[in-house]
Amino acid sequence: MRISVILVSLNEEKYIRLPLESLRKQSFANFETILVDGGSKDKTVKIAGEYGVKIIPNAKGGIAYQRNLGAKEAKGEIFAFTEADTIIPNFWLEKINKKFQDKEIIAMAGPGYPYDAPFYGPLEYQVYNMVRFFFSKALQPMRRFMTSGYNLAVKKKTFEESGGFPSVSVNEDGLFGKKLTMMGKTVFCLDVPVYISARRLRSMGFINFNTYYMFMLENIVSSKAFRSIREKSAKRFYQR
Repeated sequence: MRISVILVSLNEEKYIRLPLESLRKQSFANFETILVDGGSKDKTVKIAGEYGVKIIPNAKGGIAYQRNLGAKEAKGEIFAFTEADTIIPNFWLEKINKKFQDKEIIAMAGPGYPYDAPFYGPLEYQVYNMVRFFFSKALQPMRRFMTSGYNLAVKKKTFEESGGFPSVSVNEDGLFGKKLTMMGKTVFCLDVPVYISARRLRSMGFINFNTYYMFMLENIVSSKAFRSIREKSAKRFYQR
């Protein structure tokens, strides 16, 4: 098995068909799909069962725990992480496979573009993606690998050596990226996008959304202040 696609879910019956339908249409065939569900009370697991994916139910330990559990069950040489509300281009896995032909690469990430954002959403996400790209190309000590769980691929060996996603309620993917930066060659690839839901931006509004996600500055600058913001954000909106 070349690639293991790992998704996490919790009450995602409205969205879960989006990534699963996308994965059915991939131009690359040598992969498995693992869905780790956090104990959904809706039809998420039932719908996923229609697609013949491997399902790990009742993984009630938070999103980092779910992702790490999926990785433990994965058989692929590369772990590709995405989320339950994501639309994946049919070339996604093929391009991931090609990127890892460079044996020095241990991990790659790509941008997410919103498919349901308010009018200002695409601009905000575009700015964020370009910031991530800039920092991925910067020289040390400015270089950063700013990751998101909806579009991240990691070598199995690297994942196991890293210890996986840290056990925090929010920003586990960003902190994981900081760890990977120190382990080897990482790349941010603008040509490997996915399309994500901006439902939090729509529900929270521009000011609350950006205030909440201010903790992501912790991925650029190590600061007790940003760690404190992350902890407060986790209490306000515990994701899983």
